[in-house]
This record gives sequence, structure tokens and C-alpha cells, in this order.
Amino acid sequence: MNGSGTKILIVDDEESLRSLIEIYLSNNNYEVISASNGREALEKIDRDKPEIIVSDIMMPEMDGYELLGILKGSAEYSDIPVIMLTSMDEDMDKIHGLSAGADDYMTKPFNMEELLLRIEKLLFLKRRIAGAEYRFTESQKLLDLTKEELLKAHKQLKKIMLESLEGLVTALEARDKYTRGHSERVAAYAGGIAREMNLDNIDTIIIAARLHDIGKIGVRDNILYKGEKLTKEEKAIIEAHPVKGAEIIGKISFLRDIVPAVKYHHERYDGTGFPEGLRGDEIPLAAKIIAVADTFDAITTDRPYRKGLDFDHALNELQGNAGTQFDPVVIEYFLKILNTK
Repeated sequence: MNGSGTKILIVDDEESLRSLIEIYLSNNNYEVISASNGREALEKIDRDKPEIIVSDIMMPEMDGYELLGILKGSAEYSDIPVIMLTSMDEDMDKIHGLSAGADDYMTKPFNMEELLLRIEKLLFLKRRIAGAEYRFTESQKLLDLTKEELLKAHKQLKKIMLESLEGLVTALEARDKYTRGHSERVAAYAGGIAREMNLDNIDTIIIAARLHDIGKIGVRDNILYKGEKLTKEEKAIIEAHPVKGAEIIGKISFLRDIVPAVKYHHERYDGTGFPEGLRGDEIPLAAKIIAVADTFDAITTDRPYRKGLDFDHALNELQGNAGTQFDPVVIEYFLKILNTK
């Protein structure tokens, strides 16, 4: 694809690798800026305002983690996507990077074409969200609108932004026949549970369920749709998706209420889940509801490695894990909605 002059900052103390990446990306019409460490990178960021950063972790003076922490703590630069490069092969190092706010990572040595594809994917997501937020901001500047017209425009732009994110989830799931429609079904189950529990935030829970897997947008297809057991490294990448999803959602002001549901939908009632090992009532109720709905749909639909189970087998498995994986109260209400169908 054509980079159209997009500025990319490459941060690595290995000059030969920086040059190799610069040549490859320049040939794809990207404007490449380079720095040998985090401290130099901050100067280049202030001066050149890159749209995306590709940074090594182990560097002198200021390493990649410190650079990432400064960027993600900055109001001005927190939304710049960062791809971390590492020669380390430790799962916790990768989880540390993703949890600290990295948008993606690659282990050295890597394929240049894959790096280009990841850059394009992150830029697409950033511009999609930025475009929707720009339209939202512009609507608020129309001071000559009546209050009713302004509220209507505000509602419409929120709808456009939400549809953009839902479109990304749909496109992600549509690439594989086994996951097609997964988030829609999870949203339907979660909404049913919320209604049965007579909750006040039913719509919020449905939106959270619809977007619960958006963090998988940065996961490579060969991992996401792998038909055999994942390696430890691959499992760590998958398990980072709730944190990444929460980071994406958290950048959109009117969706911040759903961040906890997205971030914690893989926590377990007994405290053995991820990403933080929350237990019991520490887990937001919306996240516990989505966990049940998500698991039920996963059990009852075909996957590359197994056939889906029928409803009775799936319900037995959910009931068997009440009090360990799932909140028993949520399981109780889920059984009620299924028994009324």
C-alpha cells in the first residue's frame, strides 16, 4: 500500500536495523524519522509529530518501556500508536509492554512485510476513530443550532462512531467462519441476562458485549484462528486483548463507562482469570455477565479444533463452573432466560 508521506519514527540503537526499516518503509512512500534511544526519540516526536512509532525495548539512556510510559502519560502524544520491537522471548516482557500501552509488538528477527501490514492496520484504526471524533467535535461548534437539533446531531455522531467500531469487530469476525456473528450473539445473551436481572444499564452492557473482543484487532490471524493448541507466547498475546480493547475504548469519551466490562470479561469468580486476577465482587457485574454469555456462545458454536456442544451440555458445563469461573447469581439468571424460551 501507499504510505502517502505518513511520518513514522523508528527508535532502535542498532543502526543497521534502523537503516533497513527506513529503506523498506521509504520505498512504500512513508516519511521515516529515526532515533537511537528514547531520549532522542522524545526530541524527534516534539519536532516532527510522527503518526506512529516503532521502538526497540533494550536501548541505552532511555529504554522502550520508559519512552512508552512517557508517551502514554502525555495528553498530547498518548494516542500515537506504538509497536514494540524485542529480541526477548519472555511472555511477561510482552505482557508488560502491552499492559503499559503498547499497541502491538514484534519479536526480532521479523518480516518487513508483516511490519508494514501491522503499521497499516494501526493507522487505519487510529484514523477511523480520529475521523469519528472530529465529526463529533465539529458538531459541538455549530452554535447556531437549536438545542433539539444539536442533541440530534450529537446522537447521530455517537451512532456513527459506535457503528465504526462495531464494523471493525464484524470485519474481524467475518474473516473466519467459526467466529462470524459471535459478538452479536454474545450481546443478545448478555442483554437477556441484564433484562432478567432488571438492571438499569442494559444498553451499556449490550454495547460492551458487542465490543468485548475489539482488542483482538491487533492479533495476527495465524494466532487468532489457529486450529491447534497455542504456544505460551501465542496464549500471552491472546490474553492481552482485554487490556488492548479497554485502551481503544477508553480513548472515546462517551464509551468510557464500558471500559471495565471490556477489560475484565476474562476474569474468573475464583480469582484465577486475567488480566488482573480479580475475584468475586471485585469483578464488575457487566464483565461477569459478558463472561457467561461469551463462554456459552463459544461452547455451542463450532470451532476449528472441536464441534459445538448442544444446549444441555453447555448448560451443564456452565453450572459446573458456577462459583469457580462464573458468578453463581449470573448463572442462575442465565438459566432463567433460557428456560423461558
